[in-house]
Amino acid sequence: MTSWDTAGSEDEFALIGQAAEELGLAAPPVIRVGDAVSALVWGDGPAQVVLLHGMALNAHTWDTTLLHWSAMGDAAQREAAGQGVNVVAVDLPGHGDSAWREDSDYSPATLAGALNPFLDQLLDDGVLAGPLTLVGHSLGGLTAIDLAAGRDDVAHVITLDSLPGLVESGQGAGDFMEKLRAMVGGPTVFASRDQIVAQALALGFGGKSEAAVRRGVIHNTRVRADGQVEWKHHIARLGVDDLVSTLGDPAAGWERLASLASALDVITASNGVISPAQLDKLRQIRPGSRIITLDSGHNLQEDAPQGLADGLARLT
Repeated sequence: MTSWDTAGSEDEFALIGQAAEELGLAAPPVIRVGDAVSALVWGDGPAQVVLLHGMALNAHTWDTTLLHWSAMGDAAQREAAGQGVNVVAVDLPGHGDSAWREDSDYSPATLAGALNPFLDQLLDDGVLAGPLTLVGHSLGGLTAIDLAAGRDDVAHVITLDSLPGLVESGQGAGDFMEKLRAMVGGPTVFASRDQIVAQALALGFGGKSEAAVRRGVIHNTRVRADGQVEWKHHIARLGVDDLVSTLGDPAAGWERLASLASALDVITASNGVISPAQLDKLRQIRPGSRIITLDSGHNLQEDAPQGLADGLARLT
């Protein structure tokens, strides 16, 4: 057994260490901050990068990507930069350790409104330092656009397989939505985490190894007093299709994207949910935007974490 043998553990930081050991990488310091909105702070800060995950995920979806990103460069470069990357990975409201909304509204505009005071507090506390780079995957990407539209301290937005009109007609859109419905649209309570791990492995969610999938399930569920296991996120109680319908008016989203004062770049997936027509529209209205395509499904941070880390390092 290793020092990071945490089978069944609820210790989120030990699980990061376990992932780092499996990859042969060093884990940077990580702490949790916040209350109604919660987040993980990676590195010894202050951070300028804020990560916003997608629907039914949580801040730990970035763990493997951040371990790879932190390990980039030679030792002198890492030491000069303060050992690895400094980022804040947010649990969106209704997800992870953040509180569920009483109104069940998880639209990008509402999420942006809830995150604004949280980011302001992190800036006041010195956890964040502007100018900010917002990196958002899927629902988090649309939220990042809305956040940037209302803040003057955001210099850069990077969306990950995310543009207005999300889940339009990308090569993998239909397949991904069917898998998402199967994963979180069924039972909300389970006899054990093993049931969820088996389902995630069968559907291809959570990473390429069973250990990574198990960690993801631990991070995304909680064990009740009666021993039953339930999802941490609110999405399972509300219905995926109902929430997809609240992702905002695509036309209004494109208008906000076009008018952003910040730079905007996109990393998309070869088998993701973004269509060629969406990318063509992006090139027309934001000709300066850089586009990187990775060989991946929609959840790039889990399917292609090292490639995503490389892409983020290039763009930031």
